[in-house]
Amino acid sequence: MDSDKLEKIIDVVLEDLQTSRKFYICDDITLRAEVKNALNVASTVLPEHRQFFHSLLSDIELDRDRYQRFTKHDAISAFEHIRQIIEVEKRGFHFIFENNIVSNRDNIVLTSGIVTTYASTGSNIVSKAEQYPDSPILISGASDFKTKWSDMINEFDKRLREGDDALNRYNEAIRKQERATRIVNLIGTANIFMKTKRKAVLFREDIPKIIDELHTSCRDENHFVTKICTLQQLFEVSLDPLRKLVQEPNGLRSIRLVEKWLEENKISYDSSMIRTWLHINSLRNMFPVHPEPPKELFEILTFFDTTFPPNHALLWDKILQKFAQSLEEWNRILESI
Repeated sequence: MDSDKLEKIIDVVLEDLQTSRKFYICDDITLRAEVKNALNVASTVLPEHRQFFHSLLSDIELDRDRYQRFTKHDAISAFEHIRQIIEVEKRGFHFIFENNIVSNRDNIVLTSGIVTTYASTGSNIVSKAEQYPDSPILISGASDFKTKWSDMINEFDKRLREGDDALNRYNEAIRKQERATRIVNLIGTANIFMKTKRKAVLFREDIPKIIDELHTSCRDENHFVTKICTLQQLFEVSLDPLRKLVQEPNGLRSIRLVEKWLEENKISYDSSMIRTWLHINSLRNMFPVHPEPPKELFEILTFFDTTFPPNHALLWDKILQKFAQSLEEWNRILESI
């Protein structure tokens, strides 16, 4: 079966999803089977994206509670993104065929894989925003993703015609866009978990610049100061709900309160999660760097796999990398309690 037939199957499934009165896929046995069949077909037609399709199938199979339920909006978003993936591959390989360029093939396969990952992350945040319209950060993140996604095909065409170097830069840019979208999704999801289970949150969601700062590269030291200040503001939440979770809060701030709560409840966690958050807080007060930087700065730079004097673009990239990992750990913890 080729991609044209897959697109026709997707069109039929999308029409049935749009007209279904059920909100959750598993509440409609026929629709559930139809969605699973389309994903299995997609896995055969686009084998290099099999992991993405299997992750969606796994989400359907694990549909057990209201935190994990696979909605028709999840499916609609996923199939719309699969259409885009097919379009990327069609345009890419058509360009190779027309111009008899063999060297681009591996790059286009790589691009397609990166786009798939971005599609999966974006599909997730769009679905979450629809389920939780009172989450400002999820709403903003979903809107940002839709805007960027709508321009992706045209941008791909442009970079493809500029050659391998341009395509490599495009791939790296999409990776960073995906990471930023994932961070926003993880922040919103963690707050939903914690509000539901402990009536508290760790992250602010009302910071206007946070989406832009997460998605853009760092230009210089002044730009880094702006970015780290914005990131640090995420932890400036109301402390009373967090204080109620621990014995003797003793003037502790948000991160230390979470650390104390984890320890008091004997919840296992990766210590680098707390260290990442504390180091972000510390960096907020260390820039611009003075002639005699504090010793702690050298330790923090080492933690983020950079050196002194810092390359601000690299440091910001490393911070986001660690921050994303810390959020994945935090969500794991919240899911397990």
